[in-house]
Amino acid sequence: MARYAPEHATRAGHPSAARVVPVTISKILAAHDLHPHRVQYYLQRRDPDFDRKMVQVLRVYQHVELACGPEGRRPTARWSYDEKPGT
Repeated sequence: MARYAPEHATRAGHPSAARVVPVTISKILAAHDLHPHRVQYYLQRRDPDFDRKMVQVLRVYQHVELACGPEGRRPTARWSYDEKPGT
């Protein structure tokens, strides 16, 4: 972020952000309890049943495609409402 801001801030319409220093960015992130350098969750497999669940979801899509035809078009009606009073 410290390299990105000076390079792109002026073009994005924020010329003052072009002078930001890494310490300032660290302070802003820390003030909001953000730690992007610690984010690794997307690299880890957290759900040991993911593959089994993925197969189930793909089978549902397959059944829907078979029911609706290859073009996926069927006459449908949708009804949506909000349970909040006055809405």
